[in-house]
Amino acid sequence: MQKIKKEEQKPSTARGTASLVLGILSICLTIMPYFSIPMGILGIIFSNLQRRVKETSVATAGLVLSIIGVVLGISLCLMLMLFWSLYTA
Repeated sequence: MQKIKKEEQKPSTARGTASLVLGILSICLTIMPYFSIPMGILGIIFSNLQRRVKETSVATAGLVLSIIGVVLGISLCLMLMLFWSLYTA
């Protein structure tokens, strides 16, 4: 009997694409930090999961954009709290 060779499956890049989309959305939705920060964190998680399987340029771009989105969201929150405390006191 002949042994049936299993086809080698290529690693999926869906997580890398998801991290890229979430990174772009986190930057676009910076004005709404309640959406921006969680999307950026999810983008970072998906990018790291993809880079464990296969490091792709899409995953790296998603990681960079997600980090930028999280930093922008947190900085906007801090600025809003600062201005709120200055003008309501």
